[in-house]
Amino acid sequence: MNIFQIAQIRNKQTINKNRWTLQFVGLESMLDKARTSSLPWIRERYEVVKAALGNAEIGVGINLQISLKKASIPNVKLDLADINRFNDTIKTVTKFAAMEEMNVSFYDYVDGSASAIMQLWHAFVGDKKTGAIGFKEDFVLPYAYFYVYGPDAPGYTVTDNADPAKLEVNEVPWLQKYEIWNIFPNSVNLGEHADDAGPREIECTFVIDNFFPVGIRGYNRNSTTGDNPLARYTEVPVLTNL
Repeated sequence: MNIFQIAQIRNKQTINKNRWTLQFVGLESMLDKARTSSLPWIRERYEVVKAALGNAEIGVGINLQISLKKASIPNVKLDLADINRFNDTIKTVTKFAAMEEMNVSFYDYVDGSASAIMQLWHAFVGDKKTGAIGFKEDFVLPYAYFYVYGPDAPGYTVTDNADPAKLEVNEVPWLQKYEIWNIFPNSVNLGEHADDAGPREIECTFVIDNFFPVGIRGYNRNSTTGDNPLARYTEVPVLTNL
């Protein structure tokens, strides 16, 4: 095949960077503990922000997903060491480097406010007023997921009793899914305020312990599955329980 002839890419679909989400698993139940926490600074922070946390039927996790603007994908790196021998130097791999932080920006709405949600979560990590630092098991989320979607993502109805023939699904079909371990906010930046027009953006730095793919899908345009549109997605799952 001659790679300079572009016939093979005329009908290829790109993976676009504007179709994605970050799902915080269990955040709502964790933050709900603030109402009756035995720690007074946690209860105080909850009372300060509770009116802006948004509709309880939606939940703080969905409100954060709705507010997402952009996110950086952390790099997985390996540490190297130099082996010096005679007149030369060679490289050797020693261990995995510490995970990079994950930077995420949110639009800030009046109801379901990202700044309110994140400042409550951050109070579990540490309270600047009292100087108290939390225990990791109290503020870390064991799991979060980063999803990348295809162009058809808005066309599905998500329901518990899904009928694929009606474009109903249990979850929106994704192209790529990444698992995140032990995520928590290290900083919450309320951003710069100025006289120009524009929504406020909240910039958060998250610390994570691991980031890896759990599913990468392709697309089978020749699928003959009739009324099941999800079968158009081909998948070779990544094994996680080794």
